[in-house]
Amino acid sequence: MYRSQSYRSIVRALTSACLWRILKPARSNADIYGLTKLLHWPVLIGTPIVVMPKFDLRGLCELVQKYKVTILMLVPPIALALARDPTATKYDLSSLRLVISGAAPLGPELEKELANRLPKCDVIQAYGSSCSLL
Repeated sequence: MYRSQSYRSIVRALTSACLWRILKPARSNADIYGLTKLLHWPVLIGTPIVVMPKFDLRGLCELVQKYKVTILMLVPPIALALARDPTATKYDLSSLRLVISGAAPLGPELEKELANRLPKCDVIQAYGSSCSLL
């Protein structure tokens, strides 16, 4: 019973929305968020995913610009770099439509700074939901 419930939860999580292009800067795939949202989901719906083996802001911005990434999943320290480092202003990040921050809370000030840096982009948090799936 437990196994089938878990399976159904994963299937519901995988089919709950549609993604276009996803960029995943270095984040563990060991937690359920990484496994489900970053590996299973894109494969299920046939969407491209770009994975960085190691984070650096210049590389992140180059990948967003090159692949026209629409969804960016990151952690607060990367959000901080993206919001405050002048390097990010040198790249075309206008393809971004959604930034999802997880692993730790993103303060309201930082969330606002990031939203100001990326005006066409929604900034949301997934903190605290990584083990719930739904």
